[in-house]
Amino acid sequence: MTRVRTALPALAVAVAAALGPGAAPVSAETPLQRADRLMTMGYAEFARQPHAAPFDWETDGCTGLDVARQATFRQACVQHDFGYGNYGPSSTLRLDPTDTRRAWIDKRFYQEMRQICTDQHGSDGQCMADAETIYGGVRLLGGLRW
Repeated sequence: MTRVRTALPALAVAVAAALGPGAAPVSAETPLQRADRLMTMGYAEFARQPHAAPFDWETDGCTGLDVARQATFRQACVQHDFGYGNYGPSSTLRLDPTDTRRAWIDKRFYQEMRQICTDQHGSDGQCMADAETIYGGVRLLGGLRW
């Protein structure tokens, strides 16, 4: 048993050395898996992520909203733009250019806007109503940008 305990760490070191420093770990994420992980993060955690390749991190913020709503929902808008910019049919990566995925991205947007309302405005019914109206607009017109 002692030989096994000393042999296993030695074997792990030998395998790591054979693979070399540039070898990708076995559990490396695909771009789709990484994008899914980013999209399921809360808006604040998403905002802290480094803007790494291969993703398109371009954003126009909250197009079409007045200044107050742009300020309130900016982080959710940035995450939504990331979704459209990487999954959609007009994106470079085209990770999942389906209507089902678009609906999921829009739903995540709605969830994060509602979370922003809760975090920043407590029980403010107007913020929640704004989130619902914006979500309705994205569902109705977002396909033009998808």
